[in-house]
Amino acid sequence: MSEKKRILIIEDDVCLTEMLQVHIEAKRNQYKVLIANDGEEGLKKIETKTPDLVILDIGLPKMGGIEVYKKLPKENGKTKIPVLVFTARGELEEFFEQIEVEGFISKPFETEVLLAEIDRIVQKKEKPVVCIIDDQVNPHVKQMQKAVKKLGYNVLVFDNVEMLKASIGKMKPSILLMEYEQSDIDGSEAIKEVKTLIKSKDATIAVYTYSDQEYKHASINAGADVYIGKPTAVIDVINAVKDIKDKSEKAKEVNSLLGQRDNPEDTKPDLNKFKF
Repeated sequence: MSEKKRILIIEDDVCLTEMLQVHIEAKRNQYKVLIANDGEEGLKKIETKTPDLVILDIGLPKMGGIEVYKKLPKENGKTKIPVLVFTARGELEEFFEQIEVEGFISKPFETEVLLAEIDRIVQKKEKPVVCIIDDQVNPHVKQMQKAVKKLGYNVLVFDNVEMLKASIGKMKPSILLMEYEQSDIDGSEAIKEVKTLIKSKDATIAVYTYSDQEYKHASINAGADVYIGKPTAVIDVINAVKDIKDKSEKAKEVNSLLGQRDNPEDTKPDLNKFKF
């Protein structure tokens, strides 16, 4: 029998850590959960035996989460141990700029979403793909690409729909983020083309625009699943991606319980029912 993967949760909420320990070990027999209720204790446990994953809260007593992260052993600027961060949604933008980790979980969260993230990181599953369809000269594209990567996605950027067409057969994107105002085609037509390209794939089309025009009606009518609107900051796009991801995980869990997983179309939630 193979040795269990060790997961260290560094979190000062004792009730939360005990609940997570019981839940994770009950749902996943291959994991052993260790607990540290402050940053100093967490570092000591890491020194004693290196875990396979550290789940790190930012607001810790004695030594804050950022300081703990900075003290973790690193290689080529990245931590040798995979790190998954707990943080309040309002703090996400700040921490995206400070640390590079395997993923973020914003509080409050569903335990099934956390389990999916643990599986993805520990089992080193192939990362899901997000495609951004926007002109790469736009300054927000690089910021968006960097931030979405930190959510655990592979991110591919295409200047236009034609470039996406050339590559779509080789991949299965989870989310397509696209600027409504495309340089070479009407936005509604671009959405329709993308919708046709991914017809057989379980993917979500989310549309934003950095113009001052309102394109919600046109976007949804053309086939977009989510309309983000004009982001006041990149974090608005990131929050939309997190919502899509969380709701997709919940939908898959429900469908699994209902025995509907045989039909791929059943696993895609109706995101028009949700507000972003």
